[in-house]
Amino acid sequence: MKNLSKLREDCGISQQVLATHIGVSQQSIHKYETSQSEPDVHTMIKIAAFFKTSVDYLIGNSAVKEVVHDIGGMSLNDKQIIHIKAYSRLSDDNQEIVDNLIQGLLKTKAK
Repeated sequence: MKNLSKLREDCGISQQVLATHIGVSQQSIHKYETSQSEPDVHTMIKIAAFFKTSVDYLIGNSAVKEVVHDIGGMSLNDKQIIHIKAYSRLSDDNQEIVDNLIQGLLKTKAK
């Protein structure tokens, strides 16, 4: 549970608040954070869901904090979804500018 205390502190919540939300004791959270014990798989999944992250990030196997979403067969992280939402709010003219920029960047990359 390498990143548990960081996630909790970044959200500004206490061990007790997290414990209440996932159905364990505050002492359990303390033990997870200090590597005195490890949660079972179901508890790890609850913690990951609470923080909207992956179990891999929680245990330190991934540096990617964001949850990846599957949309139409494509895996997108939170940053990419924010970009898509912003794109959808652009005018048609500005969307065309972004489209042309992306196409130009893809052509440059292919060279």
